[in-house]
Amino acid sequence: MIENMLKINAERPKFQALFQANLFDHWMEIKGSSLFPKKQDFRPQKFSKVLGQLAIVTTNQDGTFSDRLTGSTICDTLLMGQREQKLTVSSDLNINSLLHTMLDEARDAAEPMYFTGSFTPVSRPSVEYSLLTTPFCGSDENSLGYLLLAFDFTKQAHEELFAIS
Repeated sequence: MIENMLKINAERPKFQALFQANLFDHWMEIKGSSLFPKKQDFRPQKFSKVLGQLAIVTTNQDGTFSDRLTGSTICDTLLMGQREQKLTVSSDLNINSLLHTMLDEARDAAEPMYFTGSFTPVSRPSVEYSLLTTPFCGSDENSLGYLLLAFDFTKQAHEELFAIS
């Protein structure tokens, strides 16, 4: 379920996670006056502690999406150890449907977007999330080629920690 969906213009929203705010600032910096920044200008070393919460998805010409990279935290939280570990083709229909709705919105907006809500897997408890999507150019500087996804599941992680205590 998507509770909030926001197109981000020049002014950033109040992000639930600091790393999302920092990532948005970095995206704005490397974008400069271009429509989209180049993927190779992104500096993952600036986000080394949260790489597991990042994914890169290719936006294909036919309107579909392909996984380029999916971080381990995303796999552990949403895919729950499935062998496939491909975010865009999750065998969980609820996760797949919600994710593709957000990817479609982000692709069509062709600008950063911020989502909050919860994934409701078919056979597991709901997982709350916030998601920042940022577009990057493809082979042509004026065409969308990739989306960088920055997930935060912090509230979920805190609840699990307290449940163990």
